[in-house]
Amino acid sequence: MDFVQRTIDLARHNVAEGGRPFATVIVKDGDILAESANKVNPGTPRSRSTACGRSTTAANGASPTPLPPDPRRPPDRLR
Repeated sequence: MDFVQRTIDLARHNVAEGGRPFATVIVKDGDILAESANKVNPGTPRSRSTACGRSTTAANGASPTPLPPDPRRPPDRLR
């Protein structure tokens, strides 16, 4: 399964439903542990902390695998 494409599909579906173009797919050993589009109302004081808390809970035990850089995106100058 192409996990990056699954994430993009979730984000596009979220936009079609009136949401923002953000989604997450958490994978461990080739299995999806969790997937979700951004369901937090943008601009609420706790939206970022709530989303991070959900991701942390879902990723418990997963090991990160870095994605290759997107050639369409300029380098991040803040790092």
